[in-house]
Amino acid sequence: AIENSDYFHVSTEIEREVLIRNLKLDLSLKTDDTIIMYIGYMIFLQKVLGMIDFLIAFQNFLKNLKEKKKAEKYKLLFIGEGKYADLLKK
Repeated sequence: AIENSDYFHVSTEIEREVLIRNLKLDLSLKTDDTIIMYIGYMIFLQKVLGMIDFLIAFQNFLKNLKEKKKAEKYKLLFIGEGKYADLLKK
């Protein structure tokens, strides 16, 4: 198992801001955003199709939020490569 505190764990708002800036994500992420992330290989068609289903459900979730400003605080991030990764880009 990987101990989370050893990998990109931040305790303060300032540490979070520095991490976002160091990863060059400051144009798209704010320190108070909620990030839902997938990291892995996209080599199985069924897995990628499931990710597409999740993406559609995520879009519906954002549309149904009563506070539209709150929807802007949720970010979905897919990180990975594989022969089916292009399906997510469409």
